[in-house]
Amino acid sequence: SKGVPVLGALFNKLSLEGFYSLENCKKEISLYFSQNNHQIRHGRKPFGFCPLFPKMGGKDAMDHVHDFIRIFGDHVDMGLLLHRAAEIQHLYTSGSKLQLASSEPASKRQKVSDKRFRTRQEIENAAIGAGAAPSA
Repeated sequence: SKGVPVLGALFNKLSLEGFYSLENCKKEISLYFSQNNHQIRHGRKPFGFCPLFPKMGGKDAMDHVHDFIRIFGDHVDMGLLLHRAAEIQHLYTSGSKLQLASSEPASKRQKVSDKRFRTRQEIENAAIGAGAAPSA
């Protein structure tokens, strides 16, 4: 938190098939952002939904950067993202920082603990154990 505004969200590494497919996630997440009063009040939007791009891992990843940039551009609304960034910048430069502060009292904000965070693999294994299909 620390007073840093959240513009919205970008979702990546989405499979093209299965329960957690890009289209299924896009539908549900877009619905969430359009109906959640907290997200609406803060003007937050989903900026894009990028498919998994397996060529970005490995030794020859840099050979595929231009392909990834093209895919990223096809799936992310850069205009909307830049527009939101400009809005936030205007609020900060016009002295309206207080409008961006969290509306929750400090006592209600989530505290970061020393609890060990689970790795992505641990989370995926738990999801698979609960019946989700393995991710790509």
